[in-house]
Formats: sequence, structure tokens, C-alpha cells
Amino acid sequence: MTTGIVSNASSRRDRVAKREEYTAADGTEYWILEPRPRPVAEEFLVRGKDGRYRSSIPDPDGSYRSQIIAGFRLRAKWLWADPLPDPLSGLAESGFDTD
Repeated sequence: MTTGIVSNASSRRDRVAKREEYTAADGTEYWILEPRPRPVAEEFLVRGKDGRYRSSIPDPDGSYRSQIIAGFRLRAKWLWADPLPDPLSGLAESGFDTD
């Protein structure tokens, strides 16, 4: 899984050039997070059998599930919440053992 945090200066590179690089490197998932400008944008891409990335559909609760990290999920709204959620609660809800 590759995650890109997009800045104003890197938007084109992250969305076009890096996507091509990750496709060539056989990357399975590419999660793009863009905190600016408001509203924030997220794009969760999963590579299909044909080698092309396609947008992942979130669960009804807004969670995106990883196809390669068993049990891992992320609610993008957690990243932009004010205040931020409790880290341990977020990790537990994302599928990690926090004991």
C-alpha cells in the first residue's frame, strides 16, 4: 500500500506521475490524501486484474478497507476531524490490537 499526502506543489506529480510509477512497480493500492484546498479530498485506488487503478468504494460507515492489509480500514473523516479522535480508539477501530 502506498499513501500520498498531496501538497499544492505536488498535486500533479502525486495524481499523475506517481500513479504511473506505482502502476509500473505493480503497486496494489494507492491512497491519495489531499488536505488543501478545502474541502479536503481523498482517493482510494485499488489495482484491478487488468493492471489499472480503480476507485475503491467505501463501506456504508465511510470506511475504506485495505485489500492487502487484512482487517485494516480507515475512515478518512478521522484525518480531518477537529478535534482529532483518540489515537488508540482509532487504531482499535482500524483493526489493530491495542492491548
